[in-house]
Amino acid sequence: MSTMTSRRVIALMIALTVVAVTAFGAGTTQTTAPDAPRRVSVGIFDRGLIPSEEGSLESNRWVDWINEQTGLEVTWVPVPRWTAFDAYNVMFASGSAPDLIMEYPRQRFETWRDQGVIQPIDDFIERYSVDYKAYLERHPGILAWTTFDDGKQYFVTSRRFSTANHAAWIRQDWLDTLGLSMPTTTAELLDVARAFTNNDPNGSGRRDTIGITSRVGLFEQMFLVSERFYVEGGRLVPAILSDRQRSLLEYRKAMFDEGLIDREYVTDTDQQRARRLWKTGQAGIYFAQTVPTFYEELMANQPWAVVVPMEVVSSPYGRNGWLQEPEYNDHKVAFNTRMEDPEAAIRLIDFLIGGGWEPTRFGFEGVHHEVVDGVRVITDNELFRREVFWASIDMAFVKDYEITPEYIVAAAGDDPTLRAKAELEAAAVRKSMSVPYRRDYPFLPTNEALSLFFAEFDPRASEIITQVITGGPTRTAEWGINLLREEWNRRGGPEAERIVNEWFDQNRALLGF
Repeated sequence: MSTMTSRRVIALMIALTVVAVTAFGAGTTQTTAPDAPRRVSVGIFDRGLIPSEEGSLESNRWVDWINEQTGLEVTWVPVPRWTAFDAYNVMFASGSAPDLIMEYPRQRFETWRDQGVIQPIDDFIERYSVDYKAYLERHPGILAWTTFDDGKQYFVTSRRFSTANHAAWIRQDWLDTLGLSMPTTTAELLDVARAFTNNDPNGSGRRDTIGITSRVGLFEQMFLVSERFYVEGGRLVPAILSDRQRSLLEYRKAMFDEGLIDREYVTDTDQQRARRLWKTGQAGIYFAQTVPTFYEELMANQPWAVVVPMEVVSSPYGRNGWLQEPEYNDHKVAFNTRMEDPEAAIRLIDFLIGGGWEPTRFGFEGVHHEVVDGVRVITDNELFRREVFWASIDMAFVKDYEITPEYIVAAAGDDPTLRAKAELEAAAVRKSMSVPYRRDYPFLPTNEALSLFFAEFDPRASEIITQVITGGPTRTAEWGINLLREEWNRRGGPEAERIVNEWFDQNRALLGF
């Protein structure tokens, strides 16, 4: 009959005075109220992926479909992906923030909780939810992520379909042209970046290439400073004050000074320039995610390009894997304190986790995919890319599935383009998972003083790091690390260390220490 339980149908009949029940594509039932639709607005990441012929993030086929299936009037509010935190803060200040706030980093929700702009959701889940409540019962580990130090939940989330996240992509054809081996250390990576920049790997006869274009923080991962704290000598020690951070500053400064990375990276806040340099064949290494979203455009511009996932490289401090996410560190969606209809928000969440995520993520069976041996096989790559892919990343912000490298390849079917792209993704996932990523704790404690400290310290630290990388000979790594330590102490860093280590001591057994 339906993937939705009879309990949910009964609950919705009581709460919404149901007058009609119809089936929808994902197999979940739809309920329609006799009066005007209930409204809820959702912040959604604007990644610049939607084709113009599909409309906009505010108005498209999936907006219409979700509204039809839920009986709600869901408004999607685009938020720039790479500056989302700042954009939300502006909207909160102006009173224009959407009802549902989508972001990733848990600490940002702590900041918003402390500011009073988001609210606890436990009562709403208890009163209105059936499907998400059942999902929490099946995955109780989620509660550790969603529950703050006051014992209340502040966002909804779901399991990641894969914990592999980051990848480094490299032009194998450039390596072959220049007679180079795959880099396996940071020193070798520096040499390869120099060769890609200076030795004409594309055969143009001009110096028109750069070594690395970057979207994500693989530099920090290489030097073991991508987490705020690491356990050293039995206590949590801030990574940004470490000798590893000094070495990273020296490394990135050398890259910048020699022109091995894009010198306009500071102003490339939306990362569009980094993507463009890679997709047009101007860069030899691309720090990005395991999903090769660039594939079609790169092949259109450089059909001879041979791209492979790069090895995880070792630094002088050891070999740390590319970022692997914790199991429940996925989209997080909080409730704006000014929300007028939390029941409508729960209806949308229940709809998605109860099955509505599936068409939004994979399209419709018989149109965008066929199910073969339990695997959804994309039947028309171009149709899927145009109609589904751009929506699949964020609109199904809670979902319930898992994929493996084998599944990724099987799902591509016989389409040569889609299969080549899937094989790249599967290879990147395997590469990412082949070396453990060091994370000594799943997340830091929720604490108002801690949140306030990092909200003030992080922007200043970013300024100092940028000054070192771009500031020429007077802004040395030594100058930078000394200033970082000075700012840390001046702004209350020792108290932050005391807070996290007190929490660490109280939870050593839980954290495996």
